[in-house]
Amino acid sequence: YLGQEGQPLHQGKPGLLRRQVVLDTAGRMVSLQELIGPLEQSSAMPVSIDKDALGREARFAFRFKGGLRQLMQLITSRYDVAWQVADGHLTIHGLEAESFELPGIAGTTSRSQIMSAGSNNGLSGASRSTGREAVIDPFGETVSQLTQLAGPDGKVKAAPTLGVITVTARPSAMDRIRRHMD
Repeated sequence: YLGQEGQPLHQGKPGLLRRQVVLDTAGRMVSLQELIGPLEQSSAMPVSIDKDALGREARFAFRFKGGLRQLMQLITSRYDVAWQVADGHLTIHGLEAESFELPGIAGTTSRSQIMSAGSNNGLSGASRSTGREAVIDPFGETVSQLTQLAGPDGKVKAAPTLGVITVTARPSAMDRIRRHMD
C-alpha cells in the first residue's frame, strides 16, 4: 500500500503471474511466433510480440506445468526476449532499454609531455626535443565498451554534456552491460 489512503501498489489482478499454466508443444520445436497461440491459450490472456522479437529464429520444444511467471522466465531465457504484463495483456519485447548516468567522467582531458636535450654552454647549438600528447576520454571509452557489449542489434546513444548513456539491446546483452556498469 502507498500513502495514508491505503492505495494498492499492484494494479490489475494480483495473482495473475502466479496462475498455474500448462504449455506442451508435444515435442514439436516452435518459434517464438508459433508460441503465441499456445501461450494465449494457457495464460488466458492476449499476447503480442513486438517487431524486434519477431525475427528470432530459435526453436524450442516445451513441456511445462507451473506458474505463469516461471513459464515466462523460461521463454525469455530461451529466446532472449523480455516481457511485461499490463492491463491483462502480455507483451513480449525483443529489446530492452536503460539509461546510465556517469556525471563524474563526462568530458576529455589532455596531457602533454615535452622533453628537451641539448647544450647550452655556447659551444654547441644542437638541441633535440620530443613530445608526446595523450587524450584521456573515459566517457568515450565507456561508450565504446558499451557499444561492443550491446551486440549487433544493440544501440548506444550518448549525451556527454549530461553524462548519460542510453543503451538498447537484447536482454542477455543488457545483463552483461549492467554487470559492467556496476
